[in-house]
Amino acid sequence: LMEESFFIYNASAGAGKTYQLVRNYLKLCLQSKEPLKFMQILAITFTNKAAREMKNRLLSQLQTLQAYPNLEAEDLEYVEALALELELDPTELKYRASACLSSILHNYAAFNVSTIDSFTNRLLRSFSKDLNLNSNFQIELDSIRILEEAVDRLFDELAPDHPYTEVLSRYIRLQLEDER
Repeated sequence: LMEESFFIYNASAGAGKTYQLVRNYLKLCLQSKEPLKFMQILAITFTNKAAREMKNRLLSQLQTLQAYPNLEAEDLEYVEALALELELDPTELKYRASACLSSILHNYAAFNVSTIDSFTNRLLRSFSKDLNLNSNFQIELDSIRILEEAVDRLFDELAPDHPYTEVLSRYIRLQLEDER
């Protein structure tokens, strides 16, 4: 029986999203004796920087757990608190973390922490035949064309009494006054 669930963390910068994501990812991985459990977890974030940071923190935390009991006081508290949450002996947590870290490093391509766009691209490639797409397709972002299309749509929807009309008119006047 597979538990189907997902978590969404929506918070401003510096609010601890990555900390919570890493902690929950570790709990999912380490609650099981299965060192390949990480292959069943998908973590998606917005930017490449955030995905890289999360991967680095996960690996770093697994190294910390693996180093138990030879840790600084703060790290020792972290390991013991996580062990308590998972209802495990800290030594058992250490062995599971070590096995998980080794599995991740030996199967790094299956370490699914990625951006929304890379996940979407992978999904499209998986179903390219069903979608009648060439499996070698490439995504190109023609930002000028997209911007022109967005502006055209905006103008099409504007009416004299529309609230955006006044905002746009003020913006255009300011640009003209600044000779831009």
